[in-house]
Amino acid sequence: MKHIQNFNFLGSELDIQNHIVDNIDDICEKCFFGGVKRTLTNLRIKGSDTNGICDILVFHNNNTATLIEVKKYTSDMHLLSAIGQILFYAELCKIQIDNYPRLIIASNYIPTSIISIIKTNNLPIRLLELDGDKVTFI
Repeated sequence: MKHIQNFNFLGSELDIQNHIVDNIDDICEKCFFGGVKRTLTNLRIKGSDTNGICDILVFHNNNTATLIEVKKYTSDMHLLSAIGQILFYAELCKIQIDNYPRLIIASNYIPTSIISIIKTNNLPIRLLELDGDKVTFI
C-alpha cells in the first residue's frame, strides 16, 4: 500500500529536532505538559550494560519529564523502530534520573499503522506530527 504524504516539512531529522527545541515552550504549553525548566538534546543515557542517546529530554517545572524521539518519516518500519527505542530510553531514564518520562515520538508524518499499534497495545506513547508550524498531538 502506497502512502500519500501530505506534509511540507522537508528538512532533515536534525531540522525537525531543532524545530521542536525552538518551539518547545509552545508545544509543552499547548499539550499541557507543564512549563519548561530545562531542555537537553542528544543526551547519552547510561544503563548497566548498554547506553542510549535520546533526542530531546525536557524537564518541567512540575517535576515531570518528557522524552521525545524524533524520526523523519522514510517508512513505517523506520517509525516502528522508534517505539522500541523510546521504551528502552524510558527505562534508562527511570534508572538514571529516577523519573519515568512522558513518551513522545515526533515525526513529519505519522501513518495510521503506527497510531493503531500504539493504541491497540495500550503503549504509553503519544505522537507529535509536525508539518511546518502546524503540530498535531495524538
